[in-house]
Amino acid sequence: MIRRRVQGLRIYADRTDGLLRPVRWASERGARLSRALSAVRRPQRARVFVVSTTGSIALIERKKRGLHYWAVPGGGIEPGESPEVAAKREILEELGLEVSLERLVDRQGSQVFYVANVSAEHDLLLGGPEQLRNGPGNSYQPVWVPIRVAATLWLRPPGAAEALARIHD
Repeated sequence: MIRRRVQGLRIYADRTDGLLRPVRWASERGARLSRALSAVRRPQRARVFVVSTTGSIALIERKKRGLHYWAVPGGGIEPGESPEVAAKREILEELGLEVSLERLVDRQGSQVFYVANVSAEHDLLLGGPEQLRNGPGNSYQPVWVPIRVAATLWLRPPGAAEALARIHD
């Protein structure tokens, strides 16, 4: 248990997973501050670099409103869900793969990036809400891309290129 003072309030926070999460506050004013800090500190989205032993990475090729970019698979963290559980759920929904997360690679604002290694370039199967929204003018195509090529693409979300550079650290 970590204790800190913020604007004269005593904060009790848990840091078991490397993320600071307030667990109780000393006053009602502190409760309002807790919600504000949680929105800033707690990740809202979890992304995964799924890397094959052949040196490729799974990305979602997107074509939307005239834009063409590649997204790192992942998505929102649901209430009560850990970033790790959300990351695995999103990979199953978006790529049809069950993965084990190797490690946290980076944190960029409200996004956390993990890496998961797979033994081969398995067939990627789009599912979840993306499958329902997939169509002309808003396409989602899961693809394997060599890592050296991925580093040259327009990657989304913001911060993904920096996180990709850290997957071998």
